[in-house]
Amino acid sequence: MIFICYRREDSVGHTGRLFDRLVQHYGRERVFMDLDGIAPGEDFVEAIQRRVGACDVELVVVGPAWARAADSAGRRRLEDPDDFVRLEVLAALNRDVRVIPVLVGGAVMPGAADVPDALRAFVRRQAFELSDRSFHDSVSRLIASLETPPQTSTTTVRKAPAASGRATHSSPRRGDVWMDLDVTFEESLDDIEKELDIRGRTVKLSIPAGVDSGATLRVPDQGEPLPDGDVGDLYVVISVRESSAFAREGVDLHCAVDVPAAVLKAGGVASTSALGTRGAVEFTIPPGTKDGARLQLAGRGMPVLDASGTFGDLYVTVRAV
Repeated sequence: MIFICYRREDSVGHTGRLFDRLVQHYGRERVFMDLDGIAPGEDFVEAIQRRVGACDVELVVVGPAWARAADSAGRRRLEDPDDFVRLEVLAALNRDVRVIPVLVGGAVMPGAADVPDALRAFVRRQAFELSDRSFHDSVSRLIASLETPPQTSTTTVRKAPAASGRATHSSPRRGDVWMDLDVTFEESLDDIEKELDIRGRTVKLSIPAGVDSGATLRVPDQGEPLPDGDVGDLYVVISVRESSAFAREGVDLHCAVDVPAAVLKAGGVASTSALGTRGAVEFTIPPGTKDGARLQLAGRGMPVLDASGTFGDLYVTVRAV
């Protein structure tokens, strides 16, 4: 079941087109878009929890005004505990339903500062953009991603709270074990191996460079044994801690570097904090660079997951000291 969460005044047109395509592909009984079916007198919070909990995935359609939409009193709707969109997103996050932000109308993914604290986990979800120019092709790619099962070292979107690194809960499939694992930003920069304690057994997990929060890594045949002799799989949901020196946006990184005012004026060389085994990134400052200027260092950002030797960009803001 696919649950579509959206705000009418923000994205009703795009959502309607998306709904029609999904119904065409999956059938009406497998796509749920509105809560108009709630009966008079029914508790709408319980209804949302029930409907969302029955779904395999929630598509959150994000238009240009999604985060800043306000009520008649000027209060931002996401701050209202009874706001339908807030309730639907939180219900999915809390129930470990797969949550995919779907960007429409040229919208960009909101940052942590753009949403209430309760929705911070949502902004870490990898978004999918529906292009107005190639809407049908974009929806086809979205459908393909929905139908791709989790693979080893492949990113999928799940709730990823910080945890101790021990097995925490079982998935609906018998024998499978799900656990949450906390890694540092520095660890996410390189290929690493972790030893996990799974029901008293030590299991080695390879974590690829470029992993992000929400990535689910599958280790075949490392779950629980079944009476018929089969063995379940282990699924590890990654949560990457924030860095004090770098901010991550997809595969791009942002940082600030303090530079003497004289160097900005005359030009010179400076360097960032270390990026894992690559070390500090040295960059050239052109003469006459202004305080607060942002320099783009192509190919010096995060490793691209499962694409060895490929990196995003690094954006450095220089500050005069």
